[in-house]
Amino acid sequence: MTPHELEATLHDLPAGQAVHVPYDLFSELFPPGEPDSEARQRALQLAMANDCFIENRTQKQEILFVKKQSGLRLYGR
Repeated sequence: MTPHELEATLHDLPAGQAVHVPYDLFSELFPPGEPDSEARQRALQLAMANDCFIENRTQKQEILFVKKQSGLRLYGR
């Protein structure tokens, strides 16, 4: 998956659905990857531009990009 493909996927993602990105793929999309703060910031900017939020699942070694539900306000998101 390329950054452009991820952006297109997030754009078309239905509300409440998520895209699972394993840490190894996250590193390719947002070098140098988790836990780099600049990589996290770039990922967050992409998520926000597509009405998503990010959930970092450290135990599963994956990042979730979750499309916000319309009309639902999540604290801190």
